[in-house]
Amino acid sequence: MHIRTSIKDQTAVMHIAGRFGINGFSYFRETCDMQLLLHGVTSLEIDISGVVSFNSSALGMLLLARERAKTSGKELQLSNLNENMLHVFRTANFHRLFTIV
Repeated sequence: MHIRTSIKDQTAVMHIAGRFGINGFSYFRETCDMQLLLHGVTSLEIDISGVVSFNSSALGMLLLARERAKTSGKELQLSNLNENMLHVFRTANFHRLFTIV
């Protein structure tokens, strides 16, 4: 997994590419925490357009990001989910937990 970051207005964006799973847990958590601490950032967007595969660990990592954002008083949104990911999110009712753009 590779994560590239950027800032768009007051939103920190994490662009995730590759295999999204437990092997990248520490990297994901550290990057998420760093983005949430940036001055002037009011929300975090996780762009998963570059993800080629994901598993249940990735879903858990997204839940962790959701909790950390909430604790920081920031909004969290997910962007660029493909049809396969949307199907998994709907099946697991994750579409009710996340703002998907």
